[in-house]
Amino acid sequence: MHNNYFFLKKLSGSLKQKIPGWKIGTCFSQEKNELIIGLYAGKNELYIRVDQNPQFSCLSFPESFSRAKKNSIDLFPRMIDCRILDVYQYSYERAFSFMLENDLLLVFKLFGNFSNIMLFENGECIDVFKHNLNDEEKISPETLDRKIVIDEAGFYASGCDPKKYIPAFDDHMMQHLVNRGFFSLKKREKWKLFEKVLVELEHPSFYVVTLGDKIKFRLYPEGKVLQQFSDPLQAVTDFYYTHQKQYWLQMEKSSLLKILKGQLKKHEQYILKAGKKQDEWLNHLDYRQKADIIMANLHALNPGLAEAELFDFYHDEMVKIRLNPKLSPQKNAEQFYRKSKNQKKEVEILRSTLDQKKNAAARLQQLIREIEEAENLKILRALNEKYKIERVPGKDREPGRFKSYEHMGFKILVGRNSRNNEELTFEYGYKDDLWLHAKDVSGSHVLIKYQAGKTFPGPVMEKAGQLAAYYSKNRNSNVCPVIYTEKKYVRKIKGAPPGTVRVDRENILFVNPSDHS
Repeated sequence: MHNNYFFLKKLSGSLKQKIPGWKIGTCFSQEKNELIIGLYAGKNELYIRVDQNPQFSCLSFPESFSRAKKNSIDLFPRMIDCRILDVYQYSYERAFSFMLENDLLLVFKLFGNFSNIMLFENGECIDVFKHNLNDEEKISPETLDRKIVIDEAGFYASGCDPKKYIPAFDDHMMQHLVNRGFFSLKKREKWKLFEKVLVELEHPSFYVVTLGDKIKFRLYPEGKVLQQFSDPLQAVTDFYYTHQKQYWLQMEKSSLLKILKGQLKKHEQYILKAGKKQDEWLNHLDYRQKADIIMANLHALNPGLAEAELFDFYHDEMVKIRLNPKLSPQKNAEQFYRKSKNQKKEVEILRSTLDQKKNAAARLQQLIREIEEAENLKILRALNEKYKIERVPGKDREPGRFKSYEHMGFKILVGRNSRNNEELTFEYGYKDDLWLHAKDVSGSHVLIKYQAGKTFPGPVMEKAGQLAAYYSKNRNSNVCPVIYTEKKYVRKIKGAPPGTVRVDRENILFVNPSDHS
């Protein structure tokens, strides 16, 4: 809804009133899929944050923004210090533009996964933010306007289908019509209601709401309303920050719950098996009784038996007793007598361990409930700090080809030696995996495994960087520079020792070396 035409029309309209005459002071990126555009007029500042992550594309308008000293790159140099002449909203389309001095046009194309920022000069595309989209340079701003005439005849021609008539009319708006009885109305009444809603959309309020566990942006109240706004810039900015807080909260919750539920499953499996064993010991023959029955029937037993069906005089019934065929019946009885001496102690140990596992499972169940109910990151991180949740499963200690870690649902792999590094990068690595290595020193190759449709979260990159620093000659440094890039930009060097590589495009982050979760 925050990228819907009807909202963008109000957003661009608000910008049209506010920023003509302002200049573009800066344009840079310091996170993948994020562009920051800084505007100024005298001492007044406004920033446009363009977040174009595949799973969440959104604009926001912070009044201030602190640029990182490292790992940022200037973009769109041609438009820096250009004055904004006008703001134009493309008709019935999810796009608007800034008309700039020097015949420049900055287009904000907000098409979900295909969103992009594009700079045109005299109608020709000269720069784009995302270069991995096909045929962006072929797009012409003039083709973005949709020619839709709103009249009664056109509405009827669409079969009285608002979404067919105006593609920008989305499911949320359709639900609003449904709630007002749209489908029960006659043809003429449908048009009148549709016309009325279009008029209402010219002067909407803006709502940040929760639907289930999701944060949504709406033009009509729905679900649980968190906030209501009249200013579109303030509304979408608040929505962005609320959504991001909820997103990272859910990410950390999922990571912690996966760990805890894995531990709980192991406890429950032990409790089930140990409970069955305890019941067997308590409700069936013990070792001494089996030995007594065998001794009472020695005359009827032949050597080499794997099982014997004998009369159980303790319970007045026939019973099957498994035997070791390699031992004589008497030796089998002697073995049962020896086991009986330890059985009481084993029962006590089993009962004690079972009680411990049940208590541990109960504590895990309570902690899982607390994490599921945590309303913000502060509470969640306090629980993590209190119970040290991530310290238990952080490193996969099972022997394997590579050292393996997991953080926030992402798998991180670390090479063990030079040949293992080469195997990790070039045999196991995928082109979109993120590759990391301590800068200018020997050390392990590190991969964060790519997940379709997801970007690499900052905390995951930091964790992988700490591992790359820890498994390098900079392990004992306080701060270590680590290079990172997509694996597709890492190449072997012909004739060089195993694990030696050339990196075509690199970024740098600074971390404290650590292998703790």
